[in-house]
Amino acid sequence: MKILLAGLNSQYIHSNLALYYLKSSCRNGVPGVRVDIHEYTINDGLDLIKGQLFEQKPDIMALSCYIWNIEQVLEIVTDLKKVMKQTVFVLGGPEVSYETSRLMAEVPAIDFVIRGEGEVAFPLLVEYICTRQGDINDISGLVYRKGDGIIDRGMARSVDLTKDVPEFLDDYIDNLDSRILYYESSRGCPFNCSYCLSSLTQGVKYFPLDRVKEDLDLMIERGVKRVKFVDRTFNCHAQRFKSIVEHIINRGGQTSFHFEMAAHLLEDDAIELLKTAPVGMFQFEIGIQSTKSKTLKAINRTTDLLKIEDRVKRVKQTGKVRQYLDLIAGLPWEDYRRFKESFNFTYNLKPDKVHLGFLKLLKGSGLREEAFRHGYVFSQKPPYQVIENNYISYAEILRLKKVEDMVDKFYNSGRFNYVLDFIIQRYFTQPFEFFERLSDFWYGQGYQLKNHSQYTLYHLLMEFYRRCINQDVELFQDMVLFQYFLYYRMEGNIPGLKQDYSVDKETFNMILKETGLDRRRYSDGKLMSMKQLKKHITIKVFSHDISAVLKDIKSSPVKRKLYIIFDYSKKHPITKEACFIFHNSTKGKGNNK
Repeated sequence: MKILLAGLNSQYIHSNLALYYLKSSCRNGVPGVRVDIHEYTINDGLDLIKGQLFEQKPDIMALSCYIWNIEQVLEIVTDLKKVMKQTVFVLGGPEVSYETSRLMAEVPAIDFVIRGEGEVAFPLLVEYICTRQGDINDISGLVYRKGDGIIDRGMARSVDLTKDVPEFLDDYIDNLDSRILYYESSRGCPFNCSYCLSSLTQGVKYFPLDRVKEDLDLMIERGVKRVKFVDRTFNCHAQRFKSIVEHIINRGGQTSFHFEMAAHLLEDDAIELLKTAPVGMFQFEIGIQSTKSKTLKAINRTTDLLKIEDRVKRVKQTGKVRQYLDLIAGLPWEDYRRFKESFNFTYNLKPDKVHLGFLKLLKGSGLREEAFRHGYVFSQKPPYQVIENNYISYAEILRLKKVEDMVDKFYNSGRFNYVLDFIIQRYFTQPFEFFERLSDFWYGQGYQLKNHSQYTLYHLLMEFYRRCINQDVELFQDMVLFQYFLYYRMEGNIPGLKQDYSVDKETFNMILKETGLDRRRYSDGKLMSMKQLKKHITIKVFSHDISAVLKDIKSSPVKRKLYIIFDYSKKHPITKEACFIFHNSTKGKGNNK
């Protein structure tokens, strides 16, 4: 008996945790059963995927279904069933766990669907198919055909994480191939946000803490690069959170860990613990969603914005953790004007990224069930994104999508932070006003229709500045080029700019001597030659004292020659900025940063 577990991930960098759970759950089942895993992406050609799956000739083919792949999965199953009539097709996952009977009526190629958790139900189904012994009605969570009818056994019984999920991690890591490893230490969520499927399960259950720590040791020992915990609220159990974080810190290694967090639940000693972590080891994704109290109440979201503001700022002050803050447009009672306030609150916390998302009315979610109350119009196809509601029009949603595009290109890239601060603080009252203006310019010029390199983005931002602001243009050009050189080494003239920022060989050597950089040594103690130093260091000359502007963004520009040394061998582990030194003249020491 051959079983094929297949998944279509949204990107190559992603991997499918569920498939490895199911494979491990079959390990102690019927003898002689072979279980293989095949992973693809939704960008792979469907003909290629169908051909490869067909050539495996499995007896059972099980596919994992989500909003990003359900349409492709249904096409695959429908076509393959025509030429693989003896193969049993089984679907599972959140996208087929609701409105399941209707789905099976619409797609006759589906033989079985498992609703909810599959670690217990799937091996029981495999055993039944192999032996035809027992009563199929005893398998909770199963939806199947009987004659002309469809039998729905409801949601699968809750899995006991202390015994129902066998070890799977070795196999998962063996097949990871530099992708993100997804992991969970708990299931469920203490909150009941009505847009989220986690609100449909009561309480939180946990994997044994000793097992989690053993798994973490294995990830670090095996050199896994990135681990993303899929726990809905990783720090809902404060002591457990601190125990896991402390274990990771003490274990060391090069693995980075991503957690979904409730910032208002962070305790003082947890923040103190984070101060001891290596820079960049942890990433926190924190849901703000909205700052409107009536909206938060309507979606059953419990939070404390004052605590969120305090905790996010304090975590940022540690300098150790990347923070991504999430917003959702299209929630009940929040119109376009009020969403601006939520955006400005979130942006002003200065996270590493602002994720501006758009509400999706997922099958089974409470908000979808009461969509009529708020006049929701939404796509009937996955991902069921909101088109408009009683509070925000489609035109306003479209405008927010343009703003999102600008935020993603310029703020979330992390490579325009000084420049954005300069523009927003000097010429705009709030961040949203700037991104709205930038999006009007961008789409008005048709730039959304072209692909742009990072270098081009700097030039186009300068074009926006000249056309829409046009004050202290030379100073702004210095700011833009300073920002550019923090990430990109370039010698000679900058294409499209008249000013030459390079320095001659004599000045370069003189500044290195004055700053002591000419005495840099290799690890064996030998001095580096000038030729080797130039591989790591570049020096640029600016016409304004931008060091003063960085200290006070609103200060008046001082036109004075300033040398800046960019050291690309010493990059910040989070921002990836080069180390830089301000050098006011060739007769004194500079300021190091």
